Amino acid sequence: MNIVRYKRLALTAAIALSGLAVAEDNSLAPVTVTASASGEAKDSVVAPASISVITREELEQGSYRDISEAIRSVPGLYVPEGSTGKGGTGEISIRGLDPQYTLILVDGVPQGSQQGYYNGFGSGAEFGWLPPVSAIERIEVIRGPMSSLYGSAALGGVVNIITKPTPEQWSGSVSLDRMSQQNDDAGDRHQAQFQMSGPLLEDRLAATIRGGFFNRDEDAIDGGYAEFQRRDLSAALDWTISERQSLGIEAGVATQDTFAHAELSGSDRELQTQRLYQSLNHELNWAGGLRTRSYVQNAELDNQTQNASYRRTTVNSSTLVPLGAHLLTLGGQYRLQQTDNPERAIGKAELERWDAAAFMEDEWLMTDRLSLTAGARWVQDENYGGELVPRGYAVFEATERLTFKGGVSAGYRTPDLKQGDSDWVEGGGGGSVDGADIGNSDLNAESSLSYELATYWSGRNGAIAGVTLFYTDYSDKIEKPLICDRVTGPDGSCVYQGYDYEKIFEYQNVDEAWIRGVELTLDTPLFAGLDLQAGYTFTDSEQESGDNAGNALNDQPRHRANLDLNWQATDNTRLWGNARYQGEAEQVQAKGGLSEAFEGYTLVDAGVHYRLRPTVALRGGVYNLLDADINAEDHGRVLDGRRLNLGIDIAF
Repeated sequence: MNIVRYKRLALTAAIALSGLAVAEDNSLAPVTVTASASGEAKDSVVAPASISVITREELEQGSYRDISEAIRSVPGLYVPEGSTGKGGTGEISIRGLDPQYTLILVDGVPQGSQQGYYNGFGSGAEFGWLPPVSAIERIEVIRGPMSSLYGSAALGGVVNIITKPTPEQWSGSVSLDRMSQQNDDAGDRHQAQFQMSGPLLEDRLAATIRGGFFNRDEDAIDGGYAEFQRRDLSAALDWTISERQSLGIEAGVATQDTFAHAELSGSDRELQTQRLYQSLNHELNWAGGLRTRSYVQNAELDNQTQNASYRRTTVNSSTLVPLGAHLLTLGGQYRLQQTDNPERAIGKAELERWDAAAFMEDEWLMTDRLSLTAGARWVQDENYGGELVPRGYAVFEATERLTFKGGVSAGYRTPDLKQGDSDWVEGGGGGSVDGADIGNSDLNAESSLSYELATYWSGRNGAIAGVTLFYTDYSDKIEKPLICDRVTGPDGSCVYQGYDYEKIFEYQNVDEAWIRGVELTLDTPLFAGLDLQAGYTFTDSEQESGDNAGNALNDQPRHRANLDLNWQATDNTRLWGNARYQGEAEQVQAKGGLSEAFEGYTLVDAGVHYRLRPTVALRGGVYNLLDADINAEDHGRVLDGRRLNLGIDIAF
């Protein structure tokens, strides 16, 4: 197994931030996050990671198809506009890495997986398996690898959705949205969401039920959106056994359906999926401040169109041990994964693999101004053996206003089940090609080593400006290059396991690469009731080996920027607007082919949130306000033009 070369990196930042001049009566409340194994809340500036938070108020003012739309303004993230996933869903990339390296959590528990799909059709699917916006308290986005804490799926970073606690009295909400396109050829969309929660037995037993429906009509535009439908329903019970002990159980079902037709959006495709999950969680507060949190989760994804499935059972437990100036967390995890594809798998039809981990993390408050977080995870995989994944992070509050922080984190990701088995042969090539995607039992795990250095200036009344530099050394990237072509290539035959295919693609460790970048953030009140958020991200990358050596790692733009304004005009009226810029993107063709450059673009949205009465709020927004024409020829994708959204939120 290849190990990442530990390179020495000197990052020097000369940062001169002038005082942030804001009026004394305009303040931003500090945002607290839970970015460490202890789960202890702390200000986001001094948290041991680079973290952005989407608050409940920010979520309530807009209209979002899925989680990717809600967080697209976060610096360091690349969230392409439009339905980039083949299943009609969005995607989230963090600091230049592809979407499969972003781990999605709900209250710290992992969500779906792409492994129940074939040939890329699972791309972005897990971002749809989420609670309705009305049930979300906040969203935390951790930029950079968190494999030492969350395992191999967090090589790029983590998006953690924190849901609202159960209230002491029964309450609920219903949200309805309708988005109408100015262009008659573009599909309209509508959605409905609800959630209810409250006590069944006072101070003992509480229940939550939530669900939703979303529909997007198909475009009559070549390369446009497919028809997309999503339905979900879940229920949970929380039992307070005693003052020290609680137990929770949750179960849910969700379906996602995608339909496209060549005469409308340019291609014929269909994808119908269903996800079932059950989870049991337990919390025990011991004497002396010790706390143990455990969960068991079973999730099953059925790809009904392709008669494929993926099942995952996870058992996780961690204990917090306060020791003076130290907060020590010890824990372990066991995971069993299974997948099958009896109709499309030509070799093995079923695969299974287990992995286990032991992890620890220590948050040490060395002085009133200096804290150190150090952690490590030992991963033991049935096929890939053992690996130590360490992480270290320091936070130094130089003054009341100036904070420096940074660290080094290892990332580690084992191959997916069907990637890592040479007996797994799945139909591939797309269209009418008689091709095969084959696994590879000789694959190595992907690994990375990331460095980060940041400084934050806290102005009067909560204004914050930040600069973050990051660098990642990335080894053994898994790709699926074409290894045999008897149609347009030089190969006379492409025989595998006794069958002569037209094309064969094989999973291989083909690339070593580096990624580096800068993130700039500013969050400040301008005057009474008006807040500004701005961000800029520069990302550069290069592949150091493989057929595409010298090219960028992927087609993500090097420059991205956003500007958001929120104005509390009256007690009941809030106006908002945002602008997002995506720079020029370069798409590298397979097997060392020529690259193709796509133009950058800017999108502007604006809207209003009006509270009609304490329990009723109205929302309206104009998206792509300037009606920018984003098309496949110039930009590599088709995006919606100007459109109007109207929504209502009713609480009870």
